[in-house]
Amino acid sequence: MTTEKRIYKFYVKGMHCKSCVVLTEEELKKHDLVEHAMADLATCCVEVRGNFGYKSDELVAKELTPLIEKHGYELLIEKPAISVNWKEFQIAIPITLAFAFLFVLLQKIGLVNLVTTDKVSFGTAFLVGIIASLSTCLAVVGGLVVAVSASFAKGGDKVKPQLLFHIGRLVTFFVLGGAIGAIGSAFQLSSIGVFIVSLI
Repeated sequence: MTTEKRIYKFYVKGMHCKSCVVLTEEELKKHDLVEHAMADLATCCVEVRGNFGYKSDELVAKELTPLIEKHGYELLIEKPAISVNWKEFQIAIPITLAFAFLFVLLQKIGLVNLVTTDKVSFGTAFLVGIIASLSTCLAVVGGLVVAVSASFAKGGDKVKPQLLFHIGRLVTFFVLGGAIGAIGSAFQLSSIGVFIVSLI
């Protein structure tokens, strides 16, 4: 076996979010011959640095794939063809139409118009904040939290990463939200100013 270390570049089939990047890197680093692994979501590639002797890239990919295939990924030498799963639209379109119908129904009943910008109580603001926090935050960083939590769970700690993340998130939102609210209460934008800020 040669002592020379090489950088191998592979395409990762199945990578689609930040948690995929974290999982791929962590799992590949568990291999004894892998010194470093760095994945890139934009290209769906991973660079692996290590010493695999005189093995070809294909053999290295086959050797490393079992580490990540339990998560639904596969290492490939060539870029995989992107295929559209049209069956997913059979589920997505009815759900979208159902939400649109529900929104129109709530608007006709008058429930959507109960909250106005002129009369917002602290309770209403808190409720809207909770809903926005759970929906947007979960969509943006949910996958990353799951990936990090999975790595902590292997060490037997399932609660701590979740607890620390949510405490940090709430404190940060509270502080930044208060700061932005204080700045916003200091001056009022005209309708043109609101339009420009929204456009930007």
